[in-house]
Amino acid sequence: MITSIGFLCSQLFGVLAIGFNIVKFTRKSRRNIILWGLPVSILFALSNLFLTAWQGAAMSGVGFVLGLLNLELNRPDQWKQRVIWGMLAVAVGICIAPPTSHIITTLPLAVFIIARLGQMTHSELRMRSVWIVGTLTWIVYFSYYHNYALVLSEIIVLTLTSYRIIQLLRAPQ
Repeated sequence: MITSIGFLCSQLFGVLAIGFNIVKFTRKSRRNIILWGLPVSILFALSNLFLTAWQGAAMSGVGFVLGLLNLELNRPDQWKQRVIWGMLAVAVGICIAPPTSHIITTLPLAVFIIARLGQMTHSELRMRSVWIVGTLTWIVYFSYYHNYALVLSEIIVLTLTSYRIIQLLRAPQ
């Protein structure tokens, strides 16, 4: 498995995701975070696809589409539209890649829901705080599928996100 072409392609896409994730999680505006998350979603989908981690690939693909929609719904007063699109995306995600009887297959759906909750808020602090849970959940999922590059990506994200949350909490109000 470790030397198969699928595994190597998966790791290549995962390494590319690391670069985009670093840029994404060093951005400060909601719009830029979501914008830089688009290529991350595609690279996550491809990386998972090559490891036959179908639920992870599907949720990342649907997340890409919803990220595009969220770019247009960027004003604080558009929260209702973000909630509606978020709920529709969760329903689509469940239909595209329903979890099977194995508990690990529910994790991408959990991450997807967590990420949608984060994108629905307009506060950078709330968005990043919610995403910490999703990051930890991805680490478990990627570890199960031996997706080492994406495990590393999420550890980097966890570090950057934690650092930024501390900065936001220390900033004068």
